[in-house]
Amino acid sequence: MKYYRTTLEGMQTLLTECGQNKYADIISSFIEKWDTKRNVSEFIKAFSKKGVFEDFRFNPDDFPSFCEYDWTNALFGALVAMAMQLAKFIRNGQSVDINFIRSHFGHTTEIIEGTLCEKCGSRQINMGDVDKYIHVSIITQKVVDGLEYGNLSENVKAIITLSDPDIHREREKTKTRIINTPIPFSDVWLPRKFCILCGNTELKKCKFLKSVKENVFVPLKS
Repeated sequence: MKYYRTTLEGMQTLLTECGQNKYADIISSFIEKWDTKRNVSEFIKAFSKKGVFEDFRFNPDDFPSFCEYDWTNALFGALVAMAMQLAKFIRNGQSVDINFIRSHFGHTTEIIEGTLCEKCGSRQINMGDVDKYIHVSIITQKVVDGLEYGNLSENVKAIITLSDPDIHREREKTKTRIINTPIPFSDVWLPRKFCILCGNTELKKCKFLKSVKENVFVPLKS
């Protein structure tokens, strides 16, 4: 199954670009086992309990920004999930086509999280909240497109460097919806430590639902 091999190549590219050469070499060995023996069991074992990847974590300090760390971490998780599912299909003798993958991989969310000031009652959203809201849809599309068109490694590089134009486009669309609501917005990426309106430090998470009738978000009860 070419999709399995392509996914492994994407994982190898990501790990290499992030300087994780030890783990990139391990993925390379899984590619070789697939090419020579059609073996997927070593990959499944590596990402199962007590496998070589069980304790693998990216270090935020190794990235230029926490934003790039977060996107990379989310993308790697998606690639692992894709490769694991494909490996299990292969092990079970099942075959899948790209239409099946596109309709079953990932999910979209209609809810964006923000913060609620417990003093003044203001609900606020920052750039980190926006990115977490658009993560899944962009990463899902880029991974599946990469499998279909054979450019997964290029898509991986574009996401981890935040150079993919869809990231900027979806950010702007979401910001417009936030402004239309209206909700106070901050370009700060890391979680807020104080209210941008009154300065209060007592904040809690809140949620907003994407409206299907208007280009706004609807606050949900906390």
